[in-house]
Amino acid sequence: YSVSLAGAGGGCPPSCGGPVGQFARAITNDPTNIFLLMDNTGTGGKDKIVKADLAGASLAAYNAPGSEHEGLAFLGGFLYTVDNGMFPLKLYKLAPATGAVQSGYPLNLPPLVEQLGDLTVNAAGTGLIGVGRYSDKLYEIDPTTGGLTSTKTMIAVPPAYNPMGMEGLTLVTGAPSSPFLLGAKGTGFFFINIATGSIYDFKSVSDFPPYNISGLTQRGGDILMTDDSQQV
Repeated sequence: YSVSLAGAGGGCPPSCGGPVGQFARAITNDPTNIFLLMDNTGTGGKDKIVKADLAGASLAAYNAPGSEHEGLAFLGGFLYTVDNGMFPLKLYKLAPATGAVQSGYPLNLPPLVEQLGDLTVNAAGTGLIGVGRYSDKLYEIDPTTGGLTSTKTMIAVPPAYNPMGMEGLTLVTGAPSSPFLLGAKGTGFFFINIATGSIYDFKSVSDFPPYNISGLTQRGGDILMTDDSQQV
């Protein structure tokens, strides 16, 4: 699904309904492709990553390293994902074409990092930002070490509210008041100040589906999203 940053409404892009009839947990994109993290649909019970073109046609599919991955981000020519099923959490760096785990990975995230709901990149394009799945925390992560460069507790400014964790997160650029972070939980969107972590606005989905947003990514003037309440 997609929604326009220009306020032109949402809808079903050509890729809606494909490329695979499975449940998606996260989404990201590079200049020419879309990547979907599919829940427990790989071999041996592992999660699966599907690479698709902009029309939704599947180009490749491969196992993720584990079976409890959350978040997918494209940075510096590689995919990053976190395995929530390990303690401490594991950060993986993958080749987008094959899913091959890169040398030196996975990296341990600090033990204080709670389960993540999603990953995105920072405004400088040098690091990763993860959002708590069950807590209102933002973690800025150094992708080369797995260390934290900052941790913020999100505080909502009414009429926005604290959602107690989010399932989707993406950096937004090229829009009014950007850059900012856009988070999602259920059918709600949360607008987050990058510098302070404050949630300064909230909008709810007005046209359904989606019913339960599980991942976000910006592509040009649109926000693409996955919905794990039904097959994509």
